[in-house]
Amino acid sequence: MAISDHDRYELHKWLEETAGPKVAGTMMAHLPPVGWADVATKRDIEMVELRIDRSADQLRAEFHNGLRTQTLVILGLNASMLGVALALLR
Repeated sequence: MAISDHDRYELHKWLEETAGPKVAGTMMAHLPPVGWADVATKRDIEMVELRIDRSADQLRAEFHNGLRTQTLVILGLNASMLGVALALLR
C-alpha cells in the first residue's frame, strides 16, 4: 500500500496532537521519505555489489589482455627495427 503525502501529513498531525511536536518530529524522521517498497534492502545492495565486482573483474581481464597484446606488438616492432638496423650495418 502506497502512502501519499496527504497520508503522511495526516499521520504527522495526529502524532503532534497525541504525543506532542517533538515526539511527532522524531517519529516522522524515522519513516522513509518514500514508500517502504522503494527502500533498498540489504539483499538489493548485495546484488549491486556483486554486479560491480563482476564488472570490475571483466574490466581487469580486458585491461590485462590489452596490455599483453600491446607488449607483444612493441616487442615485434623492436625486433623489426633491430633487423633493419642490422641489415643497414652490413
